Amino acid sequence: MLRSLIRCSHKLLQRLLTNSGFEDMDPRRMKANSQSSAITKNDSNSVCQRTISTPVCRLQSQHSSEDSTQLLYPESFQVLLTKIDTFIFDGDGVLWLGENVISGSPLLIDFLIKKNKRVIVLTNNATKSRAKAIVSPAVVVADMLRRAGIAGSSKVYLIGSKGVRDEMDEVGIDYFGYGPEPQDNSDDSAFIFDIQYEVDPDEVGAVVVGYEKHFNYHKLMKAANYLQRPHCLFLATNEDETCPGPHPHILTPDAGESTLL
Repeated sequence: MLRSLIRCSHKLLQRLLTNSGFEDMDPRRMKANSQSSAITKNDSNSVCQRTISTPVCRLQSQHSSEDSTQLLYPESFQVLLTKIDTFIFDGDGVLWLGENVISGSPLLIDFLIKKNKRVIVLTNNATKSRAKAIVSPAVVVADMLRRAGIAGSSKVYLIGSKGVRDEMDEVGIDYFGYGPEPQDNSDDSAFIFDIQYEVDPDEVGAVVVGYEKHFNYHKLMKAANYLQRPHCLFLATNEDETCPGPHPHILTPDAGESTLL
């Protein structure tokens, strides 16, 4: 039974490691970073659902005010630790960034597990498939297709990455379309008015769209025409327009851009 939840970000992870036997923090830095975040704690008196970027505990009641904000120090975290059964973390930008692990996050996860806490990673990143404690859109999409009776009865046109493919394999769903399109040597007019289908549209039961680095106009045309069939389902892994990356000055479009098209 979940008694309370805590949502964390990487800055909070560093703070929570203090006095836990992992690493020391500069108190001046801790003080400077203490004004823009929230901790989620569910009980009868307070519910806060803001995402944490720095260690501030904000309890919301019917008469919420700035006076209800409390700084979360390592000592107060130790008190909260006795009252919290489950910790839920975002993934991208919190535990990892792109392909790199954010410093300190594995130490905190290991610390919580050793304290017999349940740790769940709830992410909207569908490029990764599930692990024991990870819930991603890829898991949800594959389960929805299974429940819709797609497995064994029809095929799925997939614009997506390996994480979605892994989950579809897990539930026995037949899919196609992922990866680079074959080289098209036709001229523009022939391309616009003709589509080379790999699978008969009547055999396609769903179109799934997620992050796909090979996304192009060919894929868009095929998806749009498969969806002309009234029986064809349309599922998107997530609606995020951009995704975080190691270079803040570079904008990286996410699956939301594909679904908007």
